[in-house]
Amino acid sequence: MKSWRTRIAVGLAAGAAAVAVPLTATNAVAADAPTADAPTAAAESGWVIAGGESYPKGEADCEQQARDDYFPSGYTDVDCVPNPEIRPDFYTIWIYHP
Repeated sequence: MKSWRTRIAVGLAAGAAAVAVPLTATNAVAADAPTADAPTAAAESGWVIAGGESYPKGEADCEQQARDDYFPSGYTDVDCVPNPEIRPDFYTIWIYHP
């Protein structure tokens, strides 16, 4: 049976590692993805609006369709931003090209 001192040390080390990994992880895309309230900053960082459409199945369906449409053309990331002012199921499609 391990001593309490050893158990505490192992627990603290595991906790520190669990905190360090997310803090050092980075996004694969160099620029921040767009948000509904900051479109200008997104456009200046390489993101552009490709269009928008209603997706009754939700954001994941929008992003999958956008990947299928834009990745073959050299775009490296897509993001579908909800735009409920137009319709509850409407998403603005942003694409990124480095």
